[in-house]
Amino acid sequence: MVLRHELTHRLDAALGCHAAPSVVREGLAVYVAGGHYWLGSPVQEAAALRASTHYIPLSQLADDFYTHQHEVSYREAGAFIGYIVEHFGWEGMETFCRATLSGEWEDTAAQLSAGLLALGEPDWRAFEKPWEAWLGAQPSSPETLARLEVELRLMETLRAYQHVYDPGAHFLEGILLSPQAGAQWNITADFVRRPREAESVALELLLAMAQEAASSGGVEAIERPLAAAEGALANGFPQTGLAADARAIVAAALAQGYEPYRLVPYFDGSYEVHALVQSAWPAQRVLTAVQVGIAWSVTVLPLSD
Repeated sequence: MVLRHELTHRLDAALGCHAAPSVVREGLAVYVAGGHYWLGSPVQEAAALRASTHYIPLSQLADDFYTHQHEVSYREAGAFIGYIVEHFGWEGMETFCRATLSGEWEDTAAQLSAGLLALGEPDWRAFEKPWEAWLGAQPSSPETLARLEVELRLMETLRAYQHVYDPGAHFLEGILLSPQAGAQWNITADFVRRPREAESVALELLLAMAQEAASSGGVEAIERPLAAAEGALANGFPQTGLAADARAIVAAALAQGYEPYRLVPYFDGSYEVHALVQSAWPAQRVLTAVQVGIAWSVTVLPLSD
Protein backbone atom coordinates (compact mmCIF):
# COMPACT_ATOMS: atom_id res chain seq x y z
CA MET A 1 0.00 0.00 0.00
CA VAL A 2 2.81 2.41 0.86
CA LEU A 3 4.60 1.51 -2.38
CA ARG A 4 1.46 2.16 -4.46
CA HIS A 5 0.89 5.45 -2.65
CA GLU A 6 4.41 6.75 -3.19
CA LEU A 7 4.70 5.47 -6.76
CA THR A 8 1.49 7.35 -7.57
CA HIS A 9 3.24 10.56 -6.51
CA ARG A 10 6.14 9.63 -8.77
CA LEU A 11 3.94 8.86 -11.78
CA ASP A 12 1.02 11.29 -11.49
CA ALA A 13 2.64 13.63 -14.04
CA ALA A 14 1.24 11.24 -16.68
CA LEU A 15 -2.18 12.68 -15.82
CA GLY A 16 -0.88 16.22 -15.46
CA CYS A 17 -1.44 16.04 -11.70
CA HIS A 18 2.14 16.77 -10.61
CA ALA A 19 1.35 20.47 -10.02
CA ALA A 20 -2.15 19.95 -8.61
CA PRO A 21 -2.97 21.07 -5.05
CA SER A 22 -2.03 18.68 -2.23
CA VAL A 23 -5.63 17.60 -1.68
CA VAL A 24 -5.64 16.21 -5.24
CA ARG A 25 -2.17 14.60 -5.23
CA GLU A 26 -2.61 12.97 -1.81
CA GLY A 27 -6.18 11.97 -2.62
CA LEU A 28 -5.06 10.36 -5.87
CA ALA A 29 -2.37 8.39 -4.01
CA VAL A 30 -4.86 7.19 -1.37
CA TYR A 31 -7.42 6.21 -4.01
CA VAL A 32 -4.90 4.25 -6.10
CA ALA A 33 -3.42 2.57 -3.01
CA GLY A 34 -6.85 1.36 -1.89
CA GLY A 35 -6.82 3.02 1.50
CA HIS A 36 -4.59 4.90 3.93
CA TYR A 37 -2.55 2.86 6.46
CA TRP A 38 -5.25 0.18 6.36
CA LEU A 39 -7.05 -1.25 3.34
CA GLY A 40 -10.51 0.22 2.90
CA SER A 41 -12.75 2.31 0.71
CA PRO A 42 -11.94 6.03 1.11
CA VAL A 43 -15.42 6.80 -0.25
CA GLN A 44 -17.27 4.68 2.31
CA GLU A 45 -15.00 5.89 5.12
CA ALA A 46 -15.55 9.55 4.16
CA ALA A 47 -19.28 8.85 4.10
CA ALA A 48 -19.06 7.51 7.66
CA LEU A 49 -16.97 10.50 8.77
CA ARG A 50 -19.58 12.83 7.27
CA ALA A 51 -21.89 11.89 10.14
CA SER A 52 -19.24 12.51 12.80
CA THR A 53 -17.58 15.46 14.50
CA HIS A 54 -14.33 14.58 12.69
CA TYR A 55 -15.64 15.59 9.28
CA ILE A 56 -13.77 18.43 7.54
CA PRO A 57 -15.95 20.40 5.09
CA LEU A 58 -14.52 20.08 1.60
CA SER A 59 -14.33 23.85 1.21
CA GLN A 60 -11.90 23.91 4.16
CA LEU A 61 -9.99 20.75 3.30
CA ALA A 62 -7.73 22.29 0.65
CA ASP A 63 -6.64 25.19 2.89
CA ASP A 64 -3.35 24.23 4.58
CA PHE A 65 -4.12 20.59 3.75
CA TYR A 66 -1.34 19.07 5.85
CA THR A 67 -2.41 20.81 9.05
CA HIS A 68 -5.79 19.03 9.26
CA GLN A 69 -6.25 15.77 11.13
CA HIS A 70 -4.16 13.47 8.96
CA GLU A 71 -6.26 10.31 8.71
CA VAL A 72 -9.49 12.25 8.10
CA SER A 73 -8.04 14.65 5.53
CA TYR A 74 -6.36 11.90 3.50
CA ARG A 75 -9.49 9.75 3.41
CA GLU A 76 -11.69 12.67 2.37
CA ALA A 77 -9.16 13.60 -0.32
CA GLY A 78 -9.26 10.00 -1.57
CA ALA A 79 -13.06 10.16 -1.67
CA PHE A 80 -12.89 13.38 -3.72
CA ILE A 81 -10.84 11.53 -6.34
CA GLY A 82 -13.42 8.75 -6.15
CA TYR A 83 -16.12 11.26 -7.05
CA ILE A 84 -14.23 12.42 -10.14
CA VAL A 85 -13.37 8.90 -11.34
CA GLU A 86 -16.91 7.61 -10.73
CA HIS A 87 -18.53 10.48 -12.64
CA PHE A 88 -15.97 11.21 -15.36
CA GLY A 89 -13.56 8.25 -15.51
CA TRP A 90 -9.79 8.50 -15.65
CA GLU A 91 -10.10 10.72 -18.72
CA GLY A 92 -11.98 13.15 -16.50
CA MET A 93 -9.23 12.93 -13.90
CA GLU A 94 -6.72 13.97 -16.53
CA THR A 95 -8.99 16.77 -17.74
CA PHE A 96 -9.29 18.03 -14.16
CA CYS A 97 -5.56 17.97 -13.49
CA ARG A 98 -4.48 19.55 -16.76
CA ALA A 99 -6.93 22.40 -16.19
CA THR A 100 -5.07 23.20 -12.95
CA LEU A 101 -1.66 23.39 -14.64
CA SER A 102 -1.68 26.79 -16.34
CA GLY A 103 -2.32 30.21 -14.87
CA GLU A 104 -1.28 32.14 -11.81
CA TRP A 105 -3.80 31.17 -9.19
CA GLU A 106 -5.10 33.60 -6.61
CA ASP A 107 -5.40 30.74 -4.13
CA THR A 108 -5.87 26.98 -3.97
CA ALA A 109 -9.65 27.30 -4.30
CA ALA A 110 -9.23 29.10 -7.65
CA GLN A 111 -6.92 26.37 -8.94
CA LEU A 112 -9.35 23.63 -7.88
CA SER A 113 -12.25 25.58 -9.38
CA ALA A 114 -10.50 25.53 -12.75
CA GLY A 115 -10.40 21.75 -12.63
CA LEU A 116 -14.02 21.40 -11.60
CA LEU A 117 -15.27 23.89 -14.18
CA ALA A 118 -13.41 21.95 -16.89
CA LEU A 119 -15.64 18.98 -15.97
CA GLY A 120 -18.83 21.06 -15.96
CA GLU A 121 -19.05 21.07 -12.16
CA PRO A 122 -19.60 24.16 -9.96
CA ASP A 123 -16.57 26.03 -8.63
CA TRP A 124 -14.84 24.76 -5.49
CA ARG A 125 -16.99 26.67 -2.98
CA ALA A 126 -20.29 25.79 -4.63
CA PHE A 127 -19.21 22.19 -5.13
CA GLU A 128 -19.78 21.50 -1.42
CA LYS A 129 -23.51 20.88 -1.93
CA PRO A 130 -23.34 18.18 -4.66
CA TRP A 131 -20.33 16.66 -2.89
CA GLU A 132 -22.18 16.20 0.40
CA ALA A 133 -25.28 14.90 -1.42
CA TRP A 134 -23.10 12.30 -3.15
CA LEU A 135 -21.40 11.33 0.12
CA GLY A 136 -24.79 10.97 1.80
CA ALA A 137 -25.83 8.45 -0.86
CA GLN A 138 -22.79 6.22 -0.28
CA PRO A 139 -23.06 3.04 1.82
CA SER A 140 -21.68 3.41 5.33
CA SER A 141 -22.28 1.78 8.69
CA PRO A 142 -21.86 2.42 12.41
CA GLU A 143 -19.21 -0.33 12.40
CA THR A 144 -17.14 1.62 9.86
CA LEU A 145 -17.30 4.75 11.99
CA ALA A 146 -16.44 2.80 15.17
CA ARG A 147 -13.37 1.38 13.47
CA LEU A 148 -12.33 4.82 12.22
CA GLU A 149 -12.79 6.30 15.70
CA VAL A 150 -10.37 3.84 17.27
CA GLU A 151 -7.89 4.20 14.37
CA LEU A 152 -7.89 7.98 14.91
CA ARG A 153 -7.25 7.44 18.62
CA LEU A 154 -4.38 5.11 17.82
CA MET A 155 -2.68 7.52 15.42
CA GLU A 156 -3.15 10.52 17.71
CA THR A 157 -1.68 8.48 20.59
CA LEU A 158 1.29 7.62 18.39
CA ARG A 159 1.82 11.34 17.72
CA ALA A 160 1.52 12.08 21.44
CA TYR A 161 4.28 9.50 22.03
CA GLN A 162 6.45 11.20 19.42
CA HIS A 163 5.97 14.61 21.03
CA VAL A 164 7.12 13.35 24.42
CA TYR A 165 9.72 10.69 23.58
CA ASP A 166 10.79 11.20 19.96
CA PRO A 167 10.15 14.80 18.79
CA GLY A 168 12.55 14.44 15.85
CA ALA A 169 10.13 11.93 14.30
CA HIS A 170 7.13 14.29 14.40
CA PHE A 171 7.07 16.74 11.52
CA LEU A 172 4.88 18.01 8.66
CA GLU A 173 7.53 19.04 6.14
CA GLY A 174 8.55 16.99 3.11
CA ILE A 175 11.43 14.59 2.69
CA LEU A 176 14.89 15.90 3.53
CA LEU A 177 17.89 14.21 1.91
CA SER A 178 20.48 16.29 3.76
CA PRO A 179 21.37 15.38 7.37
CA GLN A 180 22.51 18.97 7.91
CA ALA A 181 19.12 20.31 6.82
CA GLY A 182 17.43 17.66 8.96
CA ALA A 183 19.36 18.80 12.03
CA GLN A 184 18.49 22.43 11.29
CA TRP A 185 14.77 21.60 11.09
CA ASN A 186 14.96 19.08 13.96
CA ILE A 187 13.85 16.33 11.56
CA THR A 188 16.34 13.64 12.50
CA ALA A 189 14.26 10.45 12.51
CA ASP A 190 15.37 9.58 8.96
CA PHE A 191 19.03 9.54 10.03
CA VAL A 192 19.14 8.12 13.56
CA ARG A 193 17.50 5.25 15.43
CA ARG A 194 14.54 5.95 17.69
CA PRO A 195 14.87 6.14 21.51
CA ARG A 196 15.98 2.90 23.16
CA GLU A 197 15.12 3.49 26.83
CA ALA A 198 12.83 0.92 28.46
CA GLU A 199 9.89 3.35 28.67
CA SER A 200 10.15 4.27 24.99
CA VAL A 201 10.42 0.68 23.80
CA ALA A 202 7.54 -0.39 26.05
CA LEU A 203 5.29 2.31 24.61
CA GLU A 204 6.29 1.33 21.08
CA LEU A 205 5.40 -2.30 21.85
CA LEU A 206 1.96 -1.25 23.10
CA LEU A 207 1.37 0.90 20.01
CA ALA A 208 2.58 -1.90 17.74
CA MET A 209 0.24 -4.32 19.52
CA ALA A 210 -2.68 -1.96 18.94
CA GLN A 211 -1.74 -1.45 15.29
CA GLU A 212 -1.45 -5.21 14.76
CA ALA A 213 -4.98 -5.59 16.14
CA ALA A 214 -6.19 -2.81 13.84
CA SER A 215 -4.63 -4.52 10.82
CA SER A 216 -6.41 -7.78 11.65
CA GLY A 217 -9.74 -5.99 11.93
CA GLY A 218 -10.21 -6.55 15.66
CA VAL A 219 -11.57 -3.23 16.95
CA GLU A 220 -12.16 -4.55 20.48
CA ALA A 221 -8.64 -5.98 20.65
CA ILE A 222 -7.19 -2.52 20.03
CA GLU A 223 -8.69 -1.09 23.20
CA ARG A 224 -6.48 -2.78 25.81
CA PRO A 225 -3.02 -1.87 24.46
CA LEU A 226 -4.24 1.53 23.28
CA ALA A 227 -5.70 2.42 26.68
CA ALA A 228 -2.50 1.20 28.34
CA ALA A 229 -0.38 3.46 26.12
CA GLU A 230 -2.69 6.43 26.64
CA GLY A 231 -2.56 5.95 30.42
CA ALA A 232 1.23 5.67 30.52
CA LEU A 233 1.59 8.81 28.42
CA ALA A 234 -0.85 10.80 30.53
CA ASN A 235 0.07 9.59 34.02
CA GLY A 236 3.35 7.67 33.77
CA PHE A 237 3.77 3.91 33.96
CA PRO A 238 1.54 2.21 36.55
CA GLN A 239 2.65 -0.44 39.04
CA THR A 240 0.47 -3.19 37.57
CA GLY A 241 -1.28 -3.99 34.33
CA LEU A 242 -0.25 -4.31 30.69
CA ALA A 243 1.89 -1.14 30.55
CA ALA A 244 3.75 -2.14 33.73
CA ASP A 245 4.35 -5.64 32.36
CA ALA A 246 5.62 -4.25 29.05
CA ARG A 247 8.10 -1.93 30.77
CA ALA A 248 9.40 -4.66 33.11
CA ILE A 249 9.78 -7.18 30.26
CA VAL A 250 11.60 -4.64 28.11
CA ALA A 251 13.99 -3.80 30.96
CA ALA A 252 14.72 -7.50 31.54
CA ALA A 253 15.25 -8.16 27.81
CA LEU A 254 17.50 -5.12 27.32
CA ALA A 255 19.60 -6.23 30.27
CA GLN A 256 20.20 -9.56 28.49
CA GLY A 257 21.18 -7.91 25.21
CA TYR A 258 17.87 -8.21 23.40
CA GLU A 259 15.85 -5.39 21.82
CA PRO A 260 12.11 -6.25 21.80
CA TYR A 261 10.00 -5.20 18.83
CA ARG A 262 6.81 -7.27 19.29
CA LEU A 263 4.92 -8.38 22.38
CA VAL A 264 2.21 -11.09 22.34
CA PRO A 265 0.17 -11.57 25.53
CA TYR A 266 -1.32 -14.96 26.51
CA PHE A 267 -4.32 -15.75 28.67
CA ASP A 268 -2.15 -17.36 31.36
CA GLY A 269 -0.39 -14.03 31.98
CA SER A 270 2.81 -14.89 30.11
CA TYR A 271 4.13 -13.15 27.01
CA GLU A 272 5.93 -14.03 23.82
CA VAL A 273 8.60 -11.45 23.05
CA HIS A 274 10.04 -11.00 19.56
CA ALA A 275 13.46 -9.38 19.81
CA LEU A 276 16.63 -8.51 17.95
CA VAL A 277 19.99 -9.68 19.25
CA GLN A 278 21.80 -6.40 19.83
CA SER A 279 25.27 -7.90 19.46
CA ALA A 280 24.41 -9.64 16.17
CA TRP A 281 21.81 -7.31 14.66
CA PRO A 282 19.63 -8.07 12.73
CA ALA A 283 19.57 -11.63 14.09
CA GLN A 284 16.18 -12.35 15.68
CA ARG A 285 14.99 -14.46 18.60
CA VAL A 286 11.66 -15.43 20.12
CA LEU A 287 11.65 -15.18 23.92
CA THR A 288 9.21 -16.08 26.66
CA ALA A 289 8.54 -13.76 29.56
CA VAL A 290 7.12 -15.24 32.78
CA GLN A 291 6.53 -13.39 36.02
CA VAL A 292 8.42 -14.80 38.98
CA GLY A 293 7.34 -13.12 42.18
CA ILE A 294 7.37 -9.43 41.30
CA ALA A 295 10.05 -9.73 38.59
CA TRP A 296 10.00 -11.00 35.04
CA SER A 297 12.18 -13.82 33.73
CA VAL A 298 12.98 -13.64 30.01
CA THR A 299 14.25 -16.85 28.39
CA VAL A 300 15.02 -17.90 24.81
CA LEU A 301 12.65 -20.53 23.44
CA PRO A 302 14.14 -23.77 22.03
CA LEU A 303 14.49 -23.87 18.23
CA SER A 304 14.21 -20.06 18.15
CA ASP A 305 16.57 -19.85 15.15
